[in-house]
Amino acid sequence: MLGRITCEDLKFLKEHEPDSFVLVDVRENDEWFEGHIEGAVHIPLWDLEKEIDAAVPTYETKVIVHCAGGSRGEKAGNILSSMGYTNVFNLDGGYRGYCQL
Repeated sequence: MLGRITCEDLKFLKEHEPDSFVLVDVRENDEWFEGHIEGAVHIPLWDLEKEIDAAVPTYETKVIVHCAGGSRGEKAGNILSSMGYTNVFNLDGGYRGYCQL
């Protein structure tokens, strides 16, 4: 089951436990180049299955996925869960929500 994390909780983790998770931005290239959350790994949704191993080599690692608003992040989280990743969270509000903090 895919978990959820709030933008506030992500901000707390970034400040206090930055090595405890991998943040994966699944937006398209043009969206990434317009701006992204510092420390995020960019893997567009369509490349996720073939590129995630390089960014997240263990299935137990906490992975937080996000897109612009939430729907592609949800899809990405479900893909990762189906691949065997066991600690996956979708960022509520996505990049837009995080930027509003």
